Amino acid sequence: MSIKTIIAGGRDHIITKHEAERIRVILNDLDTSTILSGMAQGVDTCAAFLAELEGYELEKHPAQWRINGRYDKGAGFKRNVAMAEAGNALIALQGGRGTRHMIQTMRDEGKVIYLLNAKGETWVLPSTEEEDEPKWMEISEDMDKATANKEEITG
Repeated sequence: MSIKTIIAGGRDHIITKHEAERIRVILNDLDTSTILSGMAQGVDTCAAFLAELEGYELEKHPAQWRINGRYDKGAGFKRNVAMAEAGNALIALQGGRGTRHMIQTMRDEGKVIYLLNAKGETWVLPSTEEEDEPKWMEISEDMDKATANKEEITG
């Protein structure tokens, strides 16, 4: 199965070198073939650059803010829903309302979510309501393979 991983976060956040290393480990562990990007400034465009740099296929999902000349204030949320339907997993970095919506949409879809926080920790959110506690996933400094549950993602 071809794994498609969404990388999302805030428009005013740029992926750091350390975050990029953590993202690479997760992408590798998931056996990701395609990165999905919402193409907004910040994390989304950094993710697109990372995809091209690392040789992943890139699937672009820009929001359609103008339809027939009219502004659509829900375009970002509609884009998130489309990405959640197309993706298998989400790597979320710090962000705002749109990032929270992306996380909730993926959770509603029952898909795996990795949260990377500013402290250098990675949390895996439960993909089902049966699991109610986030799991902390340590990614060692020597970048050993992270322990993600591929069975949960590939079904």
